[in-house]
Amino acid sequence: MGHTSLVGQIQMRGNTLVTGGSDGSVRVWDLAQLKCVLRMAAHDNSVTSLQFDDKIIVTGGSDGYVKVQQHHPHSSRRHRSLNGFVLIGRFGTCVLERTSAT
Repeated sequence: MGHTSLVGQIQMRGNTLVTGGSDGSVRVWDLAQLKCVLRMAAHDNSVTSLQFDDKIIVTGGSDGYVKVQQHHPHSSRRHRSLNGFVLIGRFGTCVLERTSAT
């Protein structure tokens, strides 16, 4: 359940590791269980940067977008946009778009 290509971004916090790959996906790993607990198709191309805290994951990709998503690896509601919004940036321009509630 790992990445299908190069892993270029890694951040660890406690027992949680978040990785971003050139396959455009982001994975959340539980290091205590040694398994992937969440997989997200984040970008059309490589994930070039990522940061996370207890509630959100922020990624940048070579597709020119910045995405902010909530993560709940131990919940059935794992993948939502932050407060009904997703931050989308392309080529130096950022806009805030409302998404449908999930």
